[in-house]
Amino acid sequence: MIQLIGEILIFLGSIFVFLAVVGFIKMPDFYMKLQAASKASAFGAALVLIGSSLIIPDLNFVITNFTLFIFLLITTPIATHALAYAKKKRMSSRESEAWPRS
Repeated sequence: MIQLIGEILIFLGSIFVFLAVVGFIKMPDFYMKLQAASKASAFGAALVLIGSSLIIPDLNFVITNFTLFIFLLITTPIATHALAYAKKKRMSSRESEAWPRS
C-alpha cells in the first residue's frame, strides 16, 4: 500500500514538472515564466522525493531525500528572487517606468 502511495506521488510530481515546462513555454512574460517554472517544478520535485522515499524505505536514502527537499525549499525562492531582481535591474528605461521607484 505504501509503495502504491509512493508511485502515485512520483506520478503527480512528474505531472507538476511537466506542467512547469508547459507553463514556461506558454507564458508570455519573463516574470510569468519565472513563477511557473519555480513554483510548479519545486513542488513536483518535492513530490518525487517524497514518493521515492516511500518506495525505498532505507534510512540513508530517506535522509538524503529529506536534505534535498529542504535544499529545494530554501534555494528555489532565493534563486527566483535573484533572477527577478536582476531582470528588473537590466530593464530598459521604457519598461522600467512601469515599476515604482523606491
